[in-house]
Amino acid sequence: MAWSLEEKLLVVGTQDGIVAVWDMEEQQVIHILTGHTGEVRCVKVFAKGTQAISASKDRTLRLWNLLSGQEKFTIWDGGSKDPTESQSWSLHVDEAKKVVYSASSSKVSAWNLETAELVFHILRDTSDPWICTAVLASRATLLTVSEGSVLSLWSSATGKVQGKQHLSGIKEETPTCGVLVQKPGQMVIGFSKGSISLVSSEGDSLMEKLPEAVGFLVVSEDESLLAAGSV
Repeated sequence: MAWSLEEKLLVVGTQDGIVAVWDMEEQQVIHILTGHTGEVRCVKVFAKGTQAISASKDRTLRLWNLLSGQEKFTIWDGGSKDPTESQSWSLHVDEAKKVVYSASSSKVSAWNLETAELVFHILRDTSDPWICTAVLASRATLLTVSEGSVLSLWSSATGKVQGKQHLSGIKEETPTCGVLVQKPGQMVIGFSKGSISLVSSEGDSLMEKLPEAVGFLVVSEDESLLAAGSV
């Protein structure tokens, strides 16, 4: 689910592969976007709320015009061939560079938003799946955090590795979720025993401790507030 604040639209992906576009002022569906053959796992709105890209279990990305309801193109993203692997997805759009980054627990791919051509892809270590991925646009850096608490930095232009390190502030915990704080170029990571850590290309530091595993993290639109909850 994603908001188009400028156009006052709500974009929702469904388990049967449909992307529905709601006009929140008129409180009605204005477009039913079809094409995916698997559950829609992630939707990202961009271009001042006029376009969206969706990622599905059918291993495709689809770019949509939210005003006309038309599909611009389809990208075959491959995905994991391991049926036991967690089907986690996230999408990051860099409008300045006209690139969309598709991230799962096993791979990050970068695609040109105008031509649908592959820019690069990064494959993870097979024994240590990624839990969180973020694009720090201001620093031209991709950041991944793995189940083994390894922080990796990659060039968002080429996909080349820039450095790796273990998160030093957290012991005997596994990352569970994360959220990007774009302006300062940082990421907030939640852990299995309640720790919340602030991570950047310079390292990490403990922010807070919840009584149980961190289940979700959300930042406000202006990035001044952080909400966290346990599961």
